[in-house]
Amino acid sequence: MIIVNKQGTRQVLSSLEYENEDELKDVFLSNISELLSGVTTIETKSFIYIKELDGIDVALIGNDGSLFLAETKLARNNDARQIVAQLLDYATKLQSKSFRDFEDHWTRRSTNKSKTLLAELENSFEIGNEVLDQLKENLEKRRFNLILVMDKINNDIRGMAETLKSMPNWFVYGIELTKYSQNDLKIFIPNILWEEEVEKKPSYRQQIPSDSKFLDSYTKAGLGQQIKDFVSFFVEFEENKKNIDNIEVYRTPKYLNFGISSRVISICLHYDPQYEGNIQFWCFKKEYGEKIIEILSQYEGMKKIKPLRKSFGKVGEWDLRSFSKVTFEEILQKLSKIE
Repeated sequence: MIIVNKQGTRQVLSSLEYENEDELKDVFLSNISELLSGVTTIETKSFIYIKELDGIDVALIGNDGSLFLAETKLARNNDARQIVAQLLDYATKLQSKSFRDFEDHWTRRSTNKSKTLLAELENSFEIGNEVLDQLKENLEKRRFNLILVMDKINNDIRGMAETLKSMPNWFVYGIELTKYSQNDLKIFIPNILWEEEVEKKPSYRQQIPSDSKFLDSYTKAGLGQQIKDFVSFFVEFEENKKNIDNIEVYRTPKYLNFGISSRVISICLHYDPQYEGNIQFWCFKKEYGEKIIEILSQYEGMKKIKPLRKSFGKVGEWDLRSFSKVTFEEILQKLSKIE
């Protein structure tokens, strides 16, 4: 890594070894949302997790019911090459388990004081029942996100990961977390692998709803004009007919998304109004939270506006009935200039 200060002075930092595998795991768990929020093919915003679930290092459930299985290894360890086999073994075993078995394992291992998985989901997310239903569906359809977390993923391990990537409903990611140090600072640089392969995967692409699915579902809910305006506004950005600095748009299996300032701010709309029918505003840098709330509070139809309790989270919702292209563009212009 090369660091250049304002005076042009260069400092070259060499990567450092982790003290042990627990340090790598702790860095991953402490920064899960920050690490994964920038991945186009992962739309989950927040997570709950447990360690050591029936052999896997970390199991995570997202606020959208996504299931993630993560294995951590240091490249220098003698068993580093086992990371793929261990993920394969656990994912295969999970396919044969009932949801009740999974739920019992989770509840026994969880440090949360909730007595059931549903209660833990309700405490962690605002829509526990919906998250539980989606989690059940993902388990039934064997739809897993598998994550290899290492300080360095060498070519041998990349080759072995092809076994995992060949499974139709398994979405596989590699995260290399390189460690550096400068004075009293520890610096961790992530490198995300195989995101493009997931995006091209038929089982992933098939999940992305068409514009007509958005239009049909919201029209049935009495929001036909609003959804037409929202989708056409999104498409203008998608086709480069409209542009605002620091704004990008992208599609994921359940949402149309606007990303601001490298997705430090995320704005999304779910395809099903019965599940989540308002425009959601998420923030992934706590220091931006107050400025975002100040902007959102100026507009009619904003609700559930609340300060961030953690380093990231949802800061507000906009009732789609109040949507207009002019107002939304004004909001985007203001949010794009937050620094």
